Amino acid sequence: MEAKNLKVGDQVTQHFLILESSVNKAKNGKDYVSFDCRAEDGTMFTGCKIWDCDVAPEGVCLITGKMEEFNSNKQIVAKIVTVNTELSPDILQPQCPLPMDVEYLRNELAFHIGSIINDSLREFTKGFLGFWSTHTFPGGAECEPRFSRHPGGMRVHHAYRHGLLQHTVEVIQHAVSAGAIHKINTHERDLLIAGCAIHDIGKLESSAVVNGVYEYTAYGRIYGWSSNAHLYIGAQMLSVYCALQEAWMSQSEFAMLSNIMLSHHGPHGDVKPKSVVSQMVHLADMVSSNLNRMNCGLAGTEEDDIKRDIARESYIRIPDYEEIKDEDEPGVNEDYGAEDDSARAMFGTVSGLYDS
Repeated sequence: MEAKNLKVGDQVTQHFLILESSVNKAKNGKDYVSFDCRAEDGTMFTGCKIWDCDVAPEGVCLITGKMEEFNSNKQIVAKIVTVNTELSPDILQPQCPLPMDVEYLRNELAFHIGSIINDSLREFTKGFLGFWSTHTFPGGAECEPRFSRHPGGMRVHHAYRHGLLQHTVEVIQHAVSAGAIHKINTHERDLLIAGCAIHDIGKLESSAVVNGVYEYTAYGRIYGWSSNAHLYIGAQMLSVYCALQEAWMSQSEFAMLSNIMLSHHGPHGDVKPKSVVSQMVHLADMVSSNLNRMNCGLAGTEEDDIKRDIARESYIRIPDYEEIKDEDEPGVNEDYGAEDDSARAMFGTVSGLYDS
């Protein structure tokens, strides 16, 4: 059973990531442990207890106990806590509350980068993402591949495993659609895709997963714990990569990609978009982040109080035809989706006005 579905009285035997734990004294003088933890589905429990215990657990633990309630707060009262040193805390990163096909996202990213017409710009984009996914900034020391599993944000949007990959693909898709509608030229389209693909690369260095919790790194903190930190770090990574790999591109292309990285937060950043391409990346970035925050909030569990309440106060979901199943619903017949006679007649009347 997923942790989010556990009810008061249910028996619990699951792996949890211990977020905080401390040894305390009960009124009877005995030691007990209080701890906060997070399950693999992202559900958090606070104020959990281990009675008659004087050792505070850390990391990933297999917890056996019972779900109880105190002051309207569900909490686990554990009987057995076994530290599991074989499981990485990374597996208990928050998960996306909506369905996600990671393989599709990887293929979609590769497809769009492969569609860049200019050979040198296409190879640069592939090389840049590949290099910084497996090398740390600034010196280029090798590391485990990280781009596709990194979160896309700290808290506001795509703040879960594979979030950066998902956000990057969404930004490309939104931007490419806008570019087709507004008829940008081929060179602009190449720079648009390249810029979207690399725009958030700085997040690999501005934030990190520490015991399953997202924290700012030293690079992130040097810019004042700012959500704009990855803009500046990304621009630096662009310069360092070009120097380390002797990657060639024209001065104007380098300037455009630098502007995209530094300006994709639009009015919320220090640098403003200076081209149609930069503005499109900014708008696509904004659409992706805002819609993700809304959709994840609406799909959130009861533990996601802030995001859920903000989303549900501001937006509603419209049920699909299959969910309505109300014969009195105007314009929907038993086939759910076909117009009834009155709707067809109305459409015919309205369309006739435009055809005349």
